[in-house]
Amino acid sequence: MSSFDLAVRGFCPVRWRTGCGPSGATTGVLGFRDLLVSAHDIADVQVADPTALAGLLRVLYVLAARVSGLDRVRDPDEFYDCRNELLDTGYFDPKRIESYFTAYEGRFELFHTVSERPFLQDRRLMEQCRSSKGVPSSSGVNKLVSGRAAGQSMVWLSHTTDADMPAVTPENAVWALLSWLYFGAPGRCTSRQVGETNEANTKAGPLRGTVSFHPVGESLFETLVMGTPFEVPQGDHSVAPWESDEEDDPLGVPPEPKGLVDLLTGRFQHAVLLQPSADGTSVTDAWITWSRRQPQGNALDPFVIYRVNKDGEPYAATADANRQAWRDLDALIGARNEHTIRPAVFTGLEDLMDEHRRPVRVKALGFDQDRAQVKDRQHIAGATPALREQWKAKHSQAPEAWYRLQQAVERAELTGSNLESALTNVWHALAKTKPNHKVRDHGSRLRHQGMTAYWDTAEAQFWDIVLADTPPTDATANRFIRCALTAYDEVTAQFTRVGTGEGGNQIKIVENARRRLWQGWQSTREGDPDE
Repeated sequence: MSSFDLAVRGFCPVRWRTGCGPSGATTGVLGFRDLLVSAHDIADVQVADPTALAGLLRVLYVLAARVSGLDRVRDPDEFYDCRNELLDTGYFDPKRIESYFTAYEGRFELFHTVSERPFLQDRRLMEQCRSSKGVPSSSGVNKLVSGRAAGQSMVWLSHTTDADMPAVTPENAVWALLSWLYFGAPGRCTSRQVGETNEANTKAGPLRGTVSFHPVGESLFETLVMGTPFEVPQGDHSVAPWESDEEDDPLGVPPEPKGLVDLLTGRFQHAVLLQPSADGTSVTDAWITWSRRQPQGNALDPFVIYRVNKDGEPYAATADANRQAWRDLDALIGARNEHTIRPAVFTGLEDLMDEHRRPVRVKALGFDQDRAQVKDRQHIAGATPALREQWKAKHSQAPEAWYRLQQAVERAELTGSNLESALTNVWHALAKTKPNHKVRDHGSRLRHQGMTAYWDTAEAQFWDIVLADTPPTDATANRFIRCALTAYDEVTAQFTRVGTGEGGNQIKIVENARRRLWQGWQSTREGDPDE
């Protein structure tokens, strides 16, 4: 049987830094070992699926922490000192990388036909996945690949059926595997029998319906080092799935995370197994089912923003495809308020940008999806420019740049809220209906068009304000109000073209709702309109 060892087999596309690729190449495809060895020469990995990339980065953080020793540091000050020294060194030690992959040789094999411990999979599923009548049952490769119709689902996104299941490449199977483990849906799944327990349902993946925020440096090496958060190791029992010699007990109580490794790779709710073709060149079938029956304890993912409810309990902020990354920058650089917990990974980055003068961008990766149902809406992917000055300003004696950023976010959000309310009121007034949060459209045609137009222009204004060398001379609030007025005029123009009869009433409705948009206007020059 052909081997597909992810440690050495190229599966991950990368973009080389200028002049650093072999023989002048600008792109390449590497395995885990070479990703670490050449991390300082790689600009970034090129994975299109945000959910797969979010999962891949977490695996790479664990590998980077292992080969660098950052996972064994127990004191936060010592951790940041070690991280700074590693960044100054500029690369991961090739000898330590070789030693690590030698110690876990065979644990990165993708297929169970080659290894007893296929990478991030459970080979027991071949025997344990059975119907209520005890008949062996698989999930099918259509179930594995996002976007394919499977089972009794409607054929909206693909024309595949259970009788027509095209095989996928091993590389694409890796991305599907990571997406299922981190963002998999709850509910019905392939039956799995363990002992006397036969169940066909599972809980949601640990990142389902969330957005991850990742610091990004000028190379993959910097990205992995800066993206490795500090987590106090609890003993020596924190092991990644590919490092463990023991298989998890599906019916046992899941252990609490004992460190960074457990936190990033030890909280999966799905169990997956891939079936390769006879020659190992493709994946022809898959098993996807539950991995645990007992609930897990709460743990905060270090890359996710958390909100705090009225009882003081944190919960992950919900992913929203309409919300760009810049709207959460104030919560990432410094917690927005006492009800927001910023991702732990951003702690300590100020020193890197201040003392070491390293530019850091922020990449957002997630999936707007229902956490309790099988409803997937839209992938989320975005990145900010470098924000070294704004990050420094938050923790310096001259925080003007930080206040400018914070104010810009606040004003943009306030104006956006006013615009959304105005558009919703116009819709209901024109349709002669009463506002009801249960109404599905809730003014969707006007609201969606208007808010999309507003946030597109508001983002350009935001970066113009934040990245300016000196504070803007005009009022921040006024810039966003102008954006809102323009968007409002665009979507309501169709109702203001007739001036008599019903048309006159429409104009009155539109103009009355417009008043809300002027809230917060600051008169700074003679001739400016009043609020």
